[in-house]
Amino acid sequence: MLRKLAALCTLTTLVLALAGPSLSAQGGGPKAKPRKAPPATLRSDRPDYGPGTLAILSGSGFLPNETVHLSVGRADGTPVSDPFHQPWVAAANERGVFVTSWHVC
Repeated sequence: MLRKLAALCTLTTLVLALAGPSLSAQGGGPKAKPRKAPPATLRSDRPDYGPGTLAILSGSGFLPNETVHLSVGRADGTPVSDPFHQPWVAAANERGVFVTSWHVC
């Protein structure tokens, strides 16, 4: 199952948040029991970003090879429709870790 991440930004601060846990089936048969993913974390390389800077985001605690959906919005909830706020996907590696970046608007 896919897990979504949401990143909210203001002009100078990037605030990161994770969506709820995902489930994964063990085994693969129809009676496979789902297991909860480990607690997922999302970190940024800096505590604060100015407009035009690049935020490096790293995630851990995901399932091996899990697809992670990320999106960026404004902290105040203002709708955004510019190309800088389009969702994107990152893939966790075999250890459940990913690294991606976002150009701060």
